[in-house]
Amino acid sequence: MPFRVLAISVFLMFAFSGCSQKDAEHGQAATAGKPAEHVWKEQVEALDKAKAVQQDLNAAVRRNAEAIEEQAR
Repeated sequence: MPFRVLAISVFLMFAFSGCSQKDAEHGQAATAGKPAEHVWKEQVEALDKAKAVQQDLNAAVRRNAEAIEEQAR
């Protein structure tokens, strides 16, 4: 039993010391000049592009409907 406690304590000590203050300062300096990127950046960009395409399609449909209506007069 004491060996388990010792082993867990040593493991936790290494796990918590894995991120040093220097690493944290480096991360803050790297993101100070630009917004933080997130994990789904590519997916968000694809979604934004799809929304722009949808707006273009809606505009084309509206122009088509107006042209058909104009021809009907």
